Amino acid sequence: LSHDANCWTDMLSEDDKRRTRPLWHYNHIPDDILPALRKAGVGEDHIEQMLVRNPRAIFEAC
Repeated sequence: LSHDANCWTDMLSEDDKRRTRPLWHYNHIPDDILPALRKAGVGEDHIEQMLVRNPRAIFEAC
């Protein structure tokens, strides 16, 4: 589970960014994706698997 957002870009004006990419911000996963997953019935164990256990397993394998 990952998300890409820029801290700065001059490719678009601030108004264009808000209009064309309203979810392009650092809090997209906790503010938008996680509530949608929960509403769709995804359990906390699966969310913890995506956010905690999977990344931990990858970093521990390094």
